Formats: sequence, structure tokens, C-alpha cells
Amino acid sequence: MFHYQYQSQPKIEINIKMLNTYEDFTIEVNPSGTVGDIKIRIQEMKGIPVEKQKVYFAGKPRVNERYFKDCGIQVGSYVSIAVDEPEIRSPVTWRQKSKGTEVMPEFSDARLEVSPTCEPENGEQDIDKMEPAPAPSN
Repeated sequence: MFHYQYQSQPKIEINIKMLNTYEDFTIEVNPSGTVGDIKIRIQEMKGIPVEKQKVYFAGKPRVNERYFKDCGIQVGSYVSIAVDEPEIRSPVTWRQKSKGTEVMPEFSDARLEVSPTCEPENGEQDIDKMEPAPAPSN
């Protein structure tokens, strides 16, 4: 009687460079794996969702379905990962004396609720109450 014993393939180590955090680490993956397997492994290790990761190898983006052998990824290869994160925008530092809702010029989809009683902050002068500068004398 013949008994087949399943032997798993030995894992290979791939070096990962996180472009957003400048962190380097090594992962172990199946040598016949795909780029998507790298993303899954990083999600398991770092908690970064697969859909937020972009994989680059040899300066080119790689798609999930590509096999390591097809893109040249092998033992000791360096693979770069970029993480799509929402752009963090700084809060508005100026206040405008107005009523209602104003559209901020740099973000057409962003809206700022302005209270009609806004007062200048931090020693700033209220532009509506400023006197014009005297004209230069000749």
C-alpha cells in the first residue's frame, strides 16, 4: 500500500521596506506564492489592510495575481510597500467674521461653519475695524 506524505515547501525570506515609515523587516512566504501573499502576510504582521498596500519590486508596481517567479522575486529580494493613507490636512488657523457657511477656497468639497460672533484670536486685529493707513506725504 502506498502512503503519500504531504511535505510543505520550505519558506523563503523576502526583505520588506515600508516606504511610509522607513521600517525594514523580513517575511517568510511560500516560494510559489503571489504578490497578494506578501500583502496578506504584512496584514497579519502589521495590521495594514491588504487594499491599502501597494507593492513595488525593481521600481515597478506589482499586481496581486503575479507569481514571484514571473516578477523575479526570490530569496533575499527587497520589496517596497507603500501604504495609501488619507491625506491629513492641517486645521484652519484663521477665522473669518461672517455669517453662515463659507467654502474654503483650497478645498472645494470642504465646508467651514462660521459663527457670526467670531472674534480675532491671539492678538490679531479685526480687519473690519482697522483704520486705513495714512497716505504718504510728498
